[in-house]
Amino acid sequence: MPTKSEIMDFEIIIDRIVTDKKINYIDAILNYCETNRIEVEVAAALTGRSLKNKLAVDAESLNYLPKKSKLPL
Repeated sequence: MPTKSEIMDFEIIIDRIVTDKKINYIDAILNYCETNRIEVEVAAALTGRSLKNKLAVDAESLNYLPKKSKLPL
């Protein structure tokens, strides 16, 4: 089970990949896994709540997940 520190470090690394390479979070995680030769399941264990939310937003924008209805504000 990963520690909170490991989860936070993983999120920082993924955020850096997203901004440096200008790719989405899904591709950034896959890129990290390929570069470091780790399984996607290991990355899934390192994914915290905020990174999961960012992944969900990416998945909705790419039509991998159905879009949630939002109330106008």
